[in-house]
Amino acid sequence: MKKKYLYIPIEIFSREFDGMLLLSMLAVKDDWTVVLGGQKRLLPILKSLPKGVIILKSIIPNALHWQKKLREYGHKITSIDAEGLVPSNGVSGVRLRFSQETIFHSDFVFLWGKSQYLNIKSVFPEIEEKGVLTCSPILDHWRFVKSNNLKSSSKSTKKTILIATSFSYPNHFISKDFAINSSLNSIGSESEFAKDIILDAELQEYMLNKFRNLVWRVIKEFPQFNFILRPHPTEKKEFWGEIISNNCNVTFDKNSEITKSLIETSLFIHFNSTASVEARYYDKDVFTFIPRDMPEKYSSRVSLHTQLSSVVASSEDEFIENLYKFKNKFKFKYSLNIEDIAFEANASNNLNASRKILDCLKSIQYYNSESISIFNLKIANMASKFTAISIKRRLKWILGNLDHYFNVFGKKYRDSKFSFSYGKIKQPYINKKVIRERISEYSEINEFKGTKFSLKEPINELFILEKINN
Repeated sequence: MKKKYLYIPIEIFSREFDGMLLLSMLAVKDDWTVVLGGQKRLLPILKSLPKGVIILKSIIPNALHWQKKLREYGHKITSIDAEGLVPSNGVSGVRLRFSQETIFHSDFVFLWGKSQYLNIKSVFPEIEEKGVLTCSPILDHWRFVKSNNLKSSSKSTKKTILIATSFSYPNHFISKDFAINSSLNSIGSESEFAKDIILDAELQEYMLNKFRNLVWRVIKEFPQFNFILRPHPTEKKEFWGEIISNNCNVTFDKNSEITKSLIETSLFIHFNSTASVEARYYDKDVFTFIPRDMPEKYSSRVSLHTQLSSVVASSEDEFIENLYKFKNKFKFKYSLNIEDIAFEANASNNLNASRKILDCLKSIQYYNSESISIFNLKIANMASKFTAISIKRRLKWILGNLDHYFNVFGKKYRDSKFSFSYGKIKQPYINKKVIRERISEYSEINEFKGTKFSLKEPINELFILEKINN
């Protein structure tokens, strides 16, 4: 029996998983066999899997070697940039995420919306040939959440304010240098855009204490509100711990996914957070703080979309004034039109983006008679642990431990001790039970009524989703 295969490698589970699971379920309904899992698990073994279509989470210039390899294996290459909704500003924002070669080596590049398309086209006109406006399955998940009108389980009558801190460079749990080097490695340290990474880090350092001081003042002046503090996953929580311990109306966010927290909140406070767009999609009020005297070299790095999604205050006093307006139920006006950046964001079809992507794949799908060999899959997975990249990563971890505890190399490799824990933050273990629960929840969507799903986990954290035929 001939089959068609769809492969979905995921980088950051909390950001991508739910949307990609919805896409997977719709693909299964359309008779695809879907394999999804962490990209570090899936990409190295794709040589041993039947030829199919791959949806990459991005086609950044530094990952071109993977695209070439996957094409050599006979797979079709597509992508939807997980960070494409709120890109960095200007030409550098495009060149950080795409290149002429990565577009050339793609069969399709699925795009969030018209704004992203026009930005890319201004730098790489060839996107006109490969780019397709579909939006992202991530927005399908937002649409599902919004349509189900999830509410807070809290019985408190107090309004809840969610504060997201996005200072993953200066407040990184390993070190600022580690965070910067990780970003530089993703684009190539010799890249002409390395200076933009440095500027982003400097911007966060410039704002870190200013934002913390503002948070202190807000919490002190509005004891009638409940505050939930959500540091970036890679931040040191201790930096914010004093605020928690000295104020009974503040807690750390316990939700693993920010979507749940946004649904339960009345107001979202942030600095340059991509979640500001999601908050506005849920019709939440959104506040941000951009000091009037911020140097232009830093203000140019603050995302335009996060500003359009927010009520922007240029001083602490103005921010406090806005909060009093919020307390008195003032109706704020926002400049962002979500349809400009997210194609057909207000469509009534819960799975609008996923459907458009799958309809597009009809033109390149091809059937083959191969089946997935679980034995070959396990052998390939074992072999992937002994590749040069894996050995190098483990060697650096050993050197990092030696340097951390015994200063063997003058602290040169000290931060490498934390490389595995850093990876687990991006790709935490997700078990089969959790996925089954999500599938059960999403099966209530009309499009899935009558479809039964088979879920297998042939190796840890790699999942095969298929349709059960009656």
